[in-house]
Amino acid sequence: MSFGLDSPASAESDPPCDLSTRSKNLAASPVRPAIWKCWVVVGFLLLSGWGLRDSLADEDSEALAEIYLQKAQEATQPENRSFWMARYIGEVACQTNLTHSLENVKPLLDADPAAGSSIPLSQSYDPSFLNWFVDRSRCQWNVPDGWVVEWDNSIQLNGVGANDHGYEATYFVSIYASPRMQGWSIGGEPKALVVSSVDPVPSIHSGRIDATAAMYFDNVPLEMEGRALQILWKPKFEDLDGDSIPEFFFRYNSVGPDGFQQELAIYKFVNYRPTLLKKFVGHDGGIARKIEGNKIQVAEGNPNTQTMQLDTWEFQGNDFSRVKTEVIPNVYLSEEWKKYNLDGEDPFPQ
Repeated sequence: MSFGLDSPASAESDPPCDLSTRSKNLAASPVRPAIWKCWVVVGFLLLSGWGLRDSLADEDSEALAEIYLQKAQEATQPENRSFWMARYIGEVACQTNLTHSLENVKPLLDADPAAGSSIPLSQSYDPSFLNWFVDRSRCQWNVPDGWVVEWDNSIQLNGVGANDHGYEATYFVSIYASPRMQGWSIGGEPKALVVSSVDPVPSIHSGRIDATAAMYFDNVPLEMEGRALQILWKPKFEDLDGDSIPEFFFRYNSVGPDGFQQELAIYKFVNYRPTLLKKFVGHDGGIARKIEGNKIQVAEGNPNTQTMQLDTWEFQGNDFSRVKTEVIPNVYLSEEWKKYNLDGEDPFPQ
């Protein structure tokens, strides 16, 4: 079976994502294990602005790809094999001018039952969206070494975010997840995506930095309800209730046998622990995103319909109220999807 490791769109479609700026410096990135908690502070300060500093030379990326492939081939445990495959796929899919090919992992994919599944994604979707859907799920695992925890096969995703110093302390959050392979039928073609494991679920890591000290909060699971995380946007912060402690918003695609849905999970810090405040879901390939201020937008999706009902919600008092409803064209059937998904927070735009 071919796993379609090439891009799903035609050559005329938008180019694949390119991570041309990366750093492999351990001290330049937050690290999870307790023994390295001090690096969270170092990493936060060095990555303020969240632009990774240095570009890797092509020969460095070639060497990394070779290491990742060898480790994947030598791995004896499925979760460890998936970990190194995700790193290899991310490196090769998102770097240019490499001699390595994604076909090198095809024998490993052939032996992975999950990669042989066939979750459908409609051919009705715009080709550039199909292209992004595949590339983005691969590229987000291509991260600096300091964002990787080898002992439990987990990787810090695009979940690094911090409020903009508008509060007495700076709060930061990130997501760690263990990668797994997953087979899809994208526009009628079999494709292998990289998603999070369902067990263990992705976990939220967070903390606070003030003028004198840093505090690392309790890690909590991201509530996925049995689905896998496929695409994660950079989190946003907003003080909804005016208590000078910001709530934070995780936007992500979750995937299951029924396809993908978009979710916006809003968390609040309670007793130094992230606690889910509310979750909005754009079912059946819909939309769930934060817009300006205290407002969010949610739409149900369906590739077989030409329109979507887009609801705007606003936080008023102590809860969200719907303030606007409109019918719009189905954004995923044209390049209009970019307006609702590539909103400046995605580091892997087309």
